Parts: sequence; C-alpha cells; structure tokens
Amino acid sequence: DGTVYWVATTIVPWLDEHALPTQYIAIRTDISRRKEVEAEYRKLALIAARTDNAVVLTDADGLTVWVNDGFTRLTGYTFDEARGRAPGSLLQGPGTDAETVRRMGALLRQGQGFSEEIINYAKDGRPYWIALEVQPIHDDAGRIVNFMAIESDVTERRSSQQRLELQYEV
Repeated sequence: DGTVYWVATTIVPWLDEHALPTQYIAIRTDISRRKEVEAEYRKLALIAARTDNAVVLTDADGLTVWVNDGFTRLTGYTFDEARGRAPGSLLQGPGTDAETVRRMGALLRQGQGFSEEIINYAKDGRPYWIALEVQPIHDDAGRIVNFMAIESDVTERRSSQQRLELQYEV
C-alpha cells in the first residue's frame, strides 16, 4: 500500500556460560508515530524561528522546554538560561500586576488557554509590555503535554496610548 514504517531494531546477544554469544534476539519497535511527531516539531520550530514574536514551549507543568530566537532578542535570556524554569520566574518583576499573574496561573492549572497583556522585565532589567497568547497542546488521548506561548512586544503601543491619555486628561 506504499506506507512507510520507521522501525528501531535492538539486537541482544544470548550468552553461554563462557560469555560467548550463541544466539541473538532482535527486538523491533515501530517508531513511525514518533518520527511523525518529530517532523511536525521540526516544521513548527522552523516557523517559530522565523517570527519576530517570542515563542515559548513549556511542559505540562509550565517549565520551559524550548524558546525561539525572538524570545532571546526580546528578553535577553538564552534557551539554556530559560530551560527548566517557569517563564514567569525569569520575566516578572516589581511592576508586574499580581492579579494578572494569579489569573493566568489559575487558567493554566485548569488547562485553559488565554490572552493577556502584562509587563515583563528583560535580563538587563528593562521593563516591556507583551501581548501574550497561551494555548495548551494535547496528546492523542487528550492529555495536556505542553503549553505554547506567543509573546508580542506591545511596549510602543502602550506608551503611545499612555501619552494620548495624558494629553487628553481634563
């Protein structure tokens, strides 16, 4: 039927009393699904690498497993610095709204996606505003395996908005 299967083969020797192989056992495992998933991740990584937006992939517990170059440009943190940490532990600071953080945490614990604007802090201490879009990623059984966050820098828009509001205050 033309279907291509990926198979991993492990060969295990059967040893005699002198530790010499007398037989071999071959164990074959169909890894086709894993190869499909890896190919999908490569495509997504290629797309995410080419965007100016910051993209963060966390595990189901909210710990960073991947970031794109846009994340590093925006935050100053490399993948190695972010890996295994909750993004908020790196990026939130004194001006970050605690109520917004609580709301986002509650939605994540419920497995829900959300959109939010929040102030974060770059590695050098510079504050910036982001529009944040977070979505859960489910496996075939419906379990959450990852969360994906796309962060757009909206600092300039927020600054312009604030200037306009100050200009027209009575």
